[in-house]
Amino acid sequence: MYCSIIIDEKFILSALNIILKYQLSYKSIKRIDNSFKIKVSSLELKEFTALFEKNNIKFTIAYSSKLSFFKHFKYRLGFLIGIFLMVAVLYLSSNLVWRIEINGNNYLTDEEVIQILESSNFKVGTFIPRIDYDEIQNKILLSTDKLSWISLNIKGNVAMVEVKETVAYDTNKENKYTNIVVSDAPNGAYKVSSLRQPSGEDYKLKTYMIVKKQPNGDWQII
Repeated sequence: MYCSIIIDEKFILSALNIILKYQLSYKSIKRIDNSFKIKVSSLELKEFTALFEKNNIKFTIAYSSKLSFFKHFKYRLGFLIGIFLMVAVLYLSSNLVWRIEINGNNYLTDEEVIQILESSNFKVGTFIPRIDYDEIQNKILLSTDKLSWISLNIKGNVAMVEVKETVAYDTNKENKYTNIVVSDAPNGAYKVSSLRQPSGEDYKLKTYMIVKKQPNGDWQII
């Protein structure tokens, strides 16, 4: 690609002397009104301009349309890449869990509940669009006997986690079980969920147990 160096006629002799002295390569020299246009390759432009500036020769540079387009395209490409990266960062940051708030815990600390969540691969930095709420909640309840119920909701970048802890009870008291549901669990086991109402109490607790049939035919809680 070529570009043109425009030199006023009063500097042309000095410019020609420099070209001859340093044996600079150029494609053509043309007179245009009261100035001269020296056409040089873009690769040699830097050498020309450096020598002209050093010898106080005033000049201007006229880029060819192709070179101007290329420079403009490079600038716009860099700008577009920057915009794309900025949008990608904003999208990613707005779709990550940045904070976890725990509610409903009376015996377990927030840190202990968060450790239970992390053991089921839910933590700060989790990508929100990929969250399967039912799967995570079931996985958490299967992984610990410290929680009898859990609800997970996302507000902005905050995970709102509501829990009910497993409450120790007197085994000598009779308990009434209702809403009994049996569902599949991993490795051929079954999850038995129910609502337990201790004798003489008005409240009900959601409980569950994992059972598996043994080779001798007996059912064992695991």
